[in-house]
Amino acid sequence: MKERGYLPEQSIDRFGQFLQEYYKAQDPSEIRRYNAFISDNQTQLNDYFERMPGMGPEELVDFFEFSGADYSVLMGIADEQNILRFLYWAGVGNRKTLSIGCGSAAHEIFLAKEGLIDEEIVGLDFAPSLTARAEEIARRVGVSNIQFVNIEVSKLNYDRDFSQVLIIDSLQWMLAWQDCLAKSHRALEENGQILLAYSLVSPVLEINPNEVVDCVKNLGMTVDFASMSNERVFVSAFK
Repeated sequence: MKERGYLPEQSIDRFGQFLQEYYKAQDPSEIRRYNAFISDNQTQLNDYFERMPGMGPEELVDFFEFSGADYSVLMGIADEQNILRFLYWAGVGNRKTLSIGCGSAAHEIFLAKEGLIDEEIVGLDFAPSLTARAEEIARRVGVSNIQFVNIEVSKLNYDRDFSQVLIIDSLQWMLAWQDCLAKSHRALEENGQILLAYSLVSPVLEINPNEVVDCVKNLGMTVDFASMSNERVFVSAFK
């Protein structure tokens, strides 16, 4: 177990400012554009959600490009800040890091930008548009220690290559979430840590927190912390 810590509020405020620029979440035109997108395409979105279990690889890419590209605009800045608080409190550190389902990687880029993670970060996501956005922002803010990779979770084959694994706001998009946790466990070196935050509100999947904790324990990991707050689940576990 790592010593608990609290992120200074100045850092939380900087992250909020970073998110405003990053997602343009406070830009009314961006919010109107997103709402129009949802309104105009709700039928197609519902069709995607219903057919997701039977989709092939190419159609799944289209699904995540279509439904995931603007997902973070929908997330409130305060919610994203709470995830950052959890990561810091649970002991995220300057260690070689794997981030699964990183999306546009706001947390990862900010942690690197602030110098909290100087070691290599490998960010994985299925949607090329999201990692392209992340690469652009990382370059713009001078972050060079993150490598972004487009890959399906089912194809991961890391074996004790990382000291910590982040799964931030992505588990609820994975039908085979148990496989994701198993591959995360395999990717960790001994005493490595998984830091997991996911939403109970998802158009794809509602995952019982008790099942997540049981799955992690059945992998032989020690659950250091598990909590639910404001329809979000936080879990920290060690190998």
